[in-house]
Amino acid sequence: MEDCITKMRENELASIRRTSRFRALNMTQFFISTPLLALLTFGTAWLLDYPLSTATVFPALLSFALIRNNIMYYLPLISEELSEARLASKRIDAFMRLSVKQENQFRLSTSAIHQQQKGSITMSNASFSWHNEMPCLSLLDLTIEQGTLVGIVGPVGSGKSALLAAILSEMNLINGQLNTNESSFSYAAQSPWIFADTFRNNILLNRPFDEQRYKHIIHACCLDVDLGLFGSSGELTMIGEKGANLSGGQKARVALARALYGDADIYLLDDPLSAVDRRVAKQIYEQCIGPYGLLKNKTRILATHQTQFLYESDQTIFLSHGCIDKQGCLKENIIREDAPNKK
Repeated sequence: MEDCITKMRENELASIRRTSRFRALNMTQFFISTPLLALLTFGTAWLLDYPLSTATVFPALLSFALIRNNIMYYLPLISEELSEARLASKRIDAFMRLSVKQENQFRLSTSAIHQQQKGSITMSNASFSWHNEMPCLSLLDLTIEQGTLVGIVGPVGSGKSALLAAILSEMNLINGQLNTNESSFSYAAQSPWIFADTFRNNILLNRPFDEQRYKHIIHACCLDVDLGLFGSSGELTMIGEKGANLSGGQKARVALARALYGDADIYLLDDPLSAVDRRVAKQIYEQCIGPYGLLKNKTRILATHQTQFLYESDQTIFLSHGCIDKQGCLKENIIREDAPNKK
């Protein structure tokens, strides 16, 4: 990994050096063009015994300045812009040549859709892959009812995040059926995405501002204390690129608040409380995700390693190597069964 990063950095520096040389050459031409033209013109006139006077010299110098401004200045800029346009056109061409992604979901008939509820998910013998035919998730049979809390647990690399991506149709369905009944989704990723803008805009994400809903979500995600720490600017505090001036826990809570702000049928939460301390995580779970939280009437799918939050789940999916291992309500005896024996 270190060698790969070093090589990429060397290529970047080589490109920067090459660009800097061209810019230096362009600036040099800009500044020396008028003296060179004057030397060439007046030198030739002197050699040919052509009379030089103020009536001919100064208009000539003015002409040289106009030539410099219109040719020696704009021509290099045009060259740079053409180079960037060529690169942009290559990217656009590569994008337009990508194969069209096939519809992942099996579509029910109109009458069958009316019988289903938005917020429910069904999978039948479904297998999913990323970019090749090798399945990452295999033979999934799953039914999630509307308004239920579903937990997804399993060891690292078992496919928890991949299952959420499959529900979002971000993976290729290579076998079986997936139907989400035309439900809308709100997604909180495992790695929070924070962009350079105000605290409020990172949550709103260009959606209409509903002050009452916004305040409820800020309180439920325990962000009201953080707003107080920002001082007089409060929610209008500028957040740096990738959340440079936020802690890991704050970034996770901002990303969760953004997901909650959208009024969706299904909420997909990928380990949103892993970066939050235990006490605050419990409070956020109870106020947002749990059976008495803000999302109590919504379908919530929570992928997590924090199994203490899943005792109240309506359904728990155990994943192992991309397959469903066990399914049902999470009980203490199941946790003990999966945990190593202690003497």
